[in-house]
Amino acid sequence: MNIMNSFATVFSTGMAVVVLSGCNATKALDATQSVPGKMDQTNEKMDTMVNKMDATNKGMKESNANMGTMIGEVKKTNSNMDTMVGEVKKTNGGMETMVDEVKKTNGNMDTMVDEVKKTNSNMDTMISEVNKTNEGMAKTNLGIHRQTLQVSLADMLKEDNTRFLGPPLAMMPGAQIFALEATPAELMQLVYVFLSFVEKTPQTDKDGENPDSFNHAKLVRLSAASVLAGLAPQATVDEIVKSQIIQGGAYQQAAVAMLMLRFQFIQQWIVKPKLEGTKFEQGKPVSKLTTPGMIAEVVQYAEALSAITDLPFASQIGIQITGLIGDDMSKEPDSDGKRKSLNERYSEKLNPKYVNSDWKDLGKAIQALDPKYTDPKSDSAQFVSALQDKILAHLPPAGSGGDQVPVAPAGPAPGAPAPDATTTPSQANPATPATKEPAKS
Repeated sequence: MNIMNSFATVFSTGMAVVVLSGCNATKALDATQSVPGKMDQTNEKMDTMVNKMDATNKGMKESNANMGTMIGEVKKTNSNMDTMVGEVKKTNGGMETMVDEVKKTNGNMDTMVDEVKKTNSNMDTMISEVNKTNEGMAKTNLGIHRQTLQVSLADMLKEDNTRFLGPPLAMMPGAQIFALEATPAELMQLVYVFLSFVEKTPQTDKDGENPDSFNHAKLVRLSAASVLAGLAPQATVDEIVKSQIIQGGAYQQAAVAMLMLRFQFIQQWIVKPKLEGTKFEQGKPVSKLTTPGMIAEVVQYAEALSAITDLPFASQIGIQITGLIGDDMSKEPDSDGKRKSLNERYSEKLNPKYVNSDWKDLGKAIQALDPKYTDPKSDSAQFVSALQDKILAHLPPAGSGGDQVPVAPAGPAPGAPAPDATTTPSQANPATPATKEPAKS
């Protein structure tokens, strides 16, 4: 209202000035009469404006209050931003530190890679040296192997060791070393060479004048082949059977003859002498094999014999000798005054009955053992039981008629008498039936 009064005062003064100015009286009067209505309109407008101004002021106050709040929040935000910037700076500092560490790590990795490369290079060098060493060792081992074969072969064929061939005991040490050292192929090749010497070395006029010397040279090779075959490890023999006989190797015929020589040697010179005298005497078993170890040794050799007789082509196994000259003077002539030739003496066909008899004697031997070995409380009881199981596995079933098999020698090991069997199998193919045709070894 103060504003309005001031405004009215100014307006009245103005009006008086208008009157005093000498303007048109009528117009002035009219103007003077319309002033109150216009004043009312103006006052209304002023009131409206004042209200709006009040509202504006109120809004401004509220805005100012909000601005203050906002400014406070902005300050807080700025403070938080400052804090965040500080943390970011710290993070950046940490990142820079981490980058430095990574660089160090990368440097270390590069160093490590270089060292690994050096190590690999050293390993390659070492491997190369090891390979050279292995090659040198292989050559050395091969040299030792060949020297062992050469020395043992020379010892086996030494004149002093071949003077007596029945049995060829002096040849056995060298033969055993050779048989253990040689590969199956090396052993087979040497047996083939010896058998070829027996069969293919021709007789000269000088030999006709001195047949004993000619025959002895051949019997030495035949004995050598027999000893080598007899003392060879079973694994070596199994490989020869597989590679030469079953698969049809280059030495198939010689391999068949070798099996016969192995059977002759083991039976004639090892098993038979040890079992000699084994029998039932007054209803009690008697044997020279008085310990489980003695029986176990013979069982091992009997198993080698059975390994031959159990072969599917066992009926084809034999050896036919044709390279000797003269008659067998170790026996009396027959009723016609004729003697068998030496070739007939050393030719033989496999007879499984001998090994069957060996197993029976082993059964008697184990029954004849001192009770101290068979007592269930003794340390040897389990060992004896295992031996008995092996023996029983090779004995014929009770009541089968197997008990009628006679105890007899295996036959013609070199230097020993041979049985009368002279037929041999066709060795070109051991799986074919045996014939009366002599087969070359």
